[in-house]
Amino acid sequence: MYQASQKYGRLPWRELVEPAIELARDGFEISAALAEALDESDIIRKIEKDDGLRELLLDKDNNTFKEGDKITNKKYAKTLEKIQKDPESFYSGSLADKVARDIGT
Repeated sequence: MYQASQKYGRLPWRELVEPAIELARDGFEISAALAEALDESDIIRKIEKDDGLRELLLDKDNNTFKEGDKITNKKYAKTLEKIQKDPESFYSGSLADKVARDIGT
């Protein structure tokens, strides 16, 4: 994404990434459609089996979020902040190692 932005983009990299950081950090409200989808039993079982999804999509009491609740992803915001400051960190260094571990390579 960084290379494409450098080659074809008009915005500076920092400005391009900032809205995604803000969305992850500040979150967004759950819509009625998303709340309904999260409340399906087969979806709940899948969420409960995955540490990352459980952390993101279940509240402190292990219930799915409801309409009007806010989802944030502070860890993702911090990752994007690192990439914003040093785009190559995604491909090398400690951030790259963490990404590789998370995706199971």
